[in-house]
Amino acid sequence: MGIWENIKARREAKKQQEIEEEIARREQRKGKRLNEKGIENTIKKVEARRTRRGIRNTLVAILGSIGIAVGGQALLTDGNDVKEPDNKTNIEMENKENTGTNKREEYLKELQDMSQYAEKENLQEELSDTYIIDEILEKYNDNLLDQAEIDKDDLGIILQGYVGEGHIIEKHSADGEISYLENASKGTEDLEPGESWVEAKDIGHVYILVDNEHNNTVAGIGVIDNYYQEIDIEQVRNRDNGTVYEKNSQTYVGIPEEFELRDVYENFGNYFQERRVKVEEAQRNDEMEH
Repeated sequence: MGIWENIKARREAKKQQEIEEEIARREQRKGKRLNEKGIENTIKKVEARRTRRGIRNTLVAILGSIGIAVGGQALLTDGNDVKEPDNKTNIEMENKENTGTNKREEYLKELQDMSQYAEKENLQEELSDTYIIDEILEKYNDNLLDQAEIDKDDLGIILQGYVGEGHIIEKHSADGEISYLENASKGTEDLEPGESWVEAKDIGHVYILVDNEHNNTVAGIGVIDNYYQEIDIEQVRNRDNGTVYEKNSQTYVGIPEEFELRDVYENFGNYFQERRVKVEEAQRNDEMEH
């Protein structure tokens, strides 16, 4: 077996090991073996993660080997002062300046452009990142029966922008904890002790993840009184098509505690933009076909 075959074999073995570890982790969380669909989704997740990591690491290694840090400052040593033997003539030195040195400067300029491009690409990747959405989807599927698991395409997201009063409920518990919830079926007369409406002026954008396959709510987050807050979505109505989504206490995920709310809010925003682009593309394709 040649060198490249050995490298490919090791990579495949490492990928297989990562897939098996991820499957084992999911099966431990679910308390049972994954079905075919669950295994397929796990493989896709691992492959996507390895692809992103591989591209990033390769680029960093290439640029780092020539003295450029991705997203950072050039680390090249001073190589513009080319050392020449004493017996070189002035003409030879001029030729060197007009060829080697100029080419070197062009090369260094090209590398700097590569560094800036890498930084831009890395920033765009961060702006479009939805890794928290992926984690929430995985946790949600862990709560479903194997045959009921959904794909990411089934995970919808609703954006509510600057809604009015009588929309978000602030709840004060007996021990002083404050939480927020949304329930489209509740009126003022339905409020329980310790509950009150959040004033319209204090409500910013709210993002809500929903399961379009089963019409269930999955998680919610918004800006309330200039702070990021998790919102427990008991019931929500999609104003665009009238669909009502309700909370199933057995499957509802909410916001995992390990994530910062600011990061969650940004991920939800990225996912909303991603979904909107897909919808617009589908509409354009549909118009072209007709």
